[in-house]
Parts: sequence; C-alpha cells; structure tokens
Amino acid sequence: MISINGEAIALLAALSNPAAAEHQKALHLRDVALSQSDESYTNLILNFGRILACPLYEENHPDTRTSFQNKDPTSAIQLDHDPTLWRQYRQMAGLLLKNSLLKPPFKSEAPVANVPKLRVKLIAEDSVKNELKEILLRCMTDSDSQIRSVAGSCIASCSVTSSQPGNSMFSLNEWREIISFITSCLQNQSSGDNGVDGAFNALVKLCEDRPTLLDSEALGRPLNILVPLFLQYFEASKVKYRKYSLQCLNHLIEYLPGALIVNMNAFLAGLSKLSQDPDPAVRQQVCRAIVSILSIQADFVS
Repeated sequence: MISINGEAIALLAALSNPAAAEHQKALHLRDVALSQSDESYTNLILNFGRILACPLYEENHPDTRTSFQNKDPTSAIQLDHDPTLWRQYRQMAGLLLKNSLLKPPFKSEAPVANVPKLRVKLIAEDSVKNELKEILLRCMTDSDSQIRSVAGSCIASCSVTSSQPGNSMFSLNEWREIISFITSCLQNQSSGDNGVDGAFNALVKLCEDRPTLLDSEALGRPLNILVPLFLQYFEASKVKYRKYSLQCLNHLIEYLPGALIVNMNAFLAGLSKLSQDPDPAVRQQVCRAIVSILSIQADFVS
C-alpha cells in the first residue's frame, strides 16, 4: 500500500474548504509546512506526489486513513460517502507539487541582517528524486485525463524552469529519460491511448515554452524524432491528436529548427489536407500555421 501522511490529506481537504476563514488557515498551514526546513519541504512534496499517484482513497494504508480521520473527521466522512472527492484531492496535490517545485518558499527562520533569505530545497537523495520522477511518469499515463493533464503540466513546467538548488534534477538536462519516455508514448509502444494523450499534454507546453531546448545538441536534438512523429499524427482518427500535433508544430515555426525545415514539404502537404478537416479547431490551427509560415518564410509556400 502507498504510504501517505494523513495530515497531508487533511491539508488538501482544508484547502478545498470554500469557507474563507478555513481556507486562509489552510494556506497558512501549507506555507508553514513547506518553509519550515528542507526536511519538512521534502516530506510534504513527497506526500503531494504520492497522493497524485494514488488512484483510490481505499488504496491508502489503514494508518493513513486513521490519521486523516483523527485530523479531520468531517472531511473523512465526506470522502467515505463520496469517493469521487479523492480525484479532486489528487488534482490539487499535483498542482501544489508543481508550484512548490517551481518556486520553493523562503525558509521561515528568523532573518539575519545583511544576509539574503534562502529558499528551501529538496533533499536530493536518490530515493527522493527517483520516486518523484517515477510518480510523474506514471501519472502522465494515468487512466484519468485530468491527472494526465496535471502530470504533463508539472513535467513540462519543471523540466524547462527548474533552476532552484536541489530542484534542477527535473530539468531536461538532468532528466534525459523523459524525452525517451515521451517518444515511446507517442509511438504507442507501451502505454496505449493514455500515454499518447499524456505525452502530448507535456509536449504542447514544452514546444510553447522552450522550443529551442528540444533542438539542443546536448540533448541529441529530440525534434529530429519528434517532428516526424507530429506529422504522423496528422492522420490520427482522434481530433485531439490532430490538434495537438498542429499546436506543437505551430510553436516551432517561428524558431524554424532544422527538423522542421527538412520536413517542410510533408508539413505543407499535411496542412493542405487538414485544411478540409471537419473539426473547426483543427482548421483554426491550420490557418495559424499558414499565416506564421508566410510571415517567417514566404518562399516555403510559393
């Protein structure tokens, strides 16, 4: 069974409480727990990850459920009567995980004159970083689309902006496996439809935020593999995959990486075909692509 601190679940329950006073109190408790020390920050981060990865409340250890019941009996009763609330807790845990990794709080210790405040950081033991990475990859292929979306957003955001000491382990330079995992998902090798959807959730944001990083020589120029895969998804039967692939490529047009230039004829042929797509969102992305290409390099379509 998954080992989760019942107090972490109680914190999520309190943060979900719409009552202003209770919500503000929960925010304060969250901030204290995150900023108290590197150890408390790391512990809460791990618990957020474990909650995100736990598909059902019933899968928690009995000690976890007892701890939660003792801390917040009302919310525990509500969760027992409506297990779908656990999905909300999982989503919130994922968002808090992402935000806490992207911007760790300052330590709550008393400030010292002329000494800059320090942020807390993850205790970068292999067990910690490996568990969090495994959690995020597993959740990227979760059966719940909302959990896949949260995990993909967390992976994309952290992999391009993790610059805080101790948290750089989530950058693409330090987490090379993520590209091969995403590529494997797009090739539909192991994770099925959930994996394809999760991979695109991460890639759309990656292509939007840091397209040059995906063309980095240090990373082996992932776009050389990804661009042909995007083009293959122009033929996908599901609308969302045609749209996702167009979104990814549209984010690359301004930068014009070599992988896109080499595949430009196939890209233009695909745009021509998709201009007749029955879905308006796909056609909108086609129009955006054509306008972008004309503004950047008109001779491609002459």
